[in-house]
This record gives sequence, structure tokens and C-alpha cells, in this order.
Amino acid sequence: MGRPLAFIVTGGNANDCTQFTVVMEAIRVPRPGPGRPRVRPSHVLGDKGYSSRAIRTWLRRRGISHTIPERADQVTEPPLRTTLLAQNSAGWARLCRLVSAAQAEADGAAPVVSWPALRAYADQDLVVLLGPSSEPVRALSAGRPDVAEQLLAPWREFAGEQLRLEAVYLGRQGTAAGSLRLAARTVGLADQLGVRTVLTNAVRYADPDQHRLADVLDAARLLRPV
Repeated sequence: MGRPLAFIVTGGNANDCTQFTVVMEAIRVPRPGPGRPRVRPSHVLGDKGYSSRAIRTWLRRRGISHTIPERADQVTEPPLRTTLLAQNSAGWARLCRLVSAAQAEADGAAPVVSWPALRAYADQDLVVLLGPSSEPVRALSAGRPDVAEQLLAPWREFAGEQLRLEAVYLGRQGTAAGSLRLAARTVGLADQLGVRTVLTNAVRYADPDQHRLADVLDAARLLRPV
């Protein structure tokens, strides 16, 4: 089996998957190359027990590629997403009806809000926020502002003054979600079309210490280990 790269001692019932970062920090794999010595592995392999957002994020931030299969019982994030914000109690009631309608239409499949459901339940009490996970902003990310404008047309007709474009900057490079270039393109298109922009930076909690709670909620929603 080869020589272990690192080992740790834990309590009797501690699952090894929960000790991933501790083990990885203990591993030292000298790699040749100029500059400072590199001791982190370039690639890691793991079974489905290591399939979690937290582990993949930890590896990505450290430039370590990975091969970890997805668990069959995990929920897949939807490829496209639109955010609806209730402005008052009436908007909250309409949002609840809209969610119920989407669940009823799904009939056991992943729920998707259809245009007829939107027109039936959404009104001026709801604000429509289109961000990096929406079709129009995805088109901007691909360098197609013309397509983005076309995709925005039905949203402008539907939401009118209640439509917002979401600009997100997380210091990332390129034109993907969280990059400065995509945020600039979003603000530029919004200004061109007279649509209001909201700089959210995808904030999910008021205090940095709440990130653990957000991780737990994500794990529960996606049926993944923390």
C-alpha cells in the first residue's frame, strides 16, 4: 500500500472525513521547481465520503486539484437562479404561494418556477434580482451583451421598476461570477438599459463568525456532509 504521508490520532468514533483539513495540513510532499519550496500535493483522490462543498472549497483555495465523486443522494445546485425579495407581508405571502405552486408543478422532480406561475403570483410587492446565476448575466460572462439584453427583455416587461441586476465582486479573475470584469459589465448594461443595480457581493451573513452556520444550512439543503 505504500508509506503513509501523514497520520493523526483522534477519538474513537471520529470519522476520518471530518479530519480532512487536519490530515492535509500535516502532509508534506516536496515538489521540484523554482522559488519557495512547495510541499502541498498537486492532486488528491478521495471517495464519496469526502464529497462536500467545504472540502472542495478548501482544495480550490490552495490550488490543489481533486478527484472526488459526487454522492448519489446529494442535491445538485440549479444551473440558473433568480432571487425574489419580498418588500412587505403581502409580498411574503405571494412568495410562499409561488414556492407552493412550483412544488406542485414539479410532481416529485426538482421544482422550477415557470413564467405562468410568476405572472400568477408575483406582483409589485416582490423585487426581482438577477445575478451571476441568471441567464442574462451568464450571457454577460460569456461576452455577449447583445444576448444578455435580449434575455432581459421579458424580465423588464414582467417586473418593470421592480427589476434589479446584482453586481458581485469577490476578487476573482477572468469574467466568471465574482470577477471585477463581470461586475463592471453588469453595471454597464444596467446603466445602458436604465435598470437599477444592487452591489450585494453575495453576502450571506452579517458577521464572519456566522460562516459555520451558513455551511451547516448549505449541507442540510444539499444533503451533503459539512
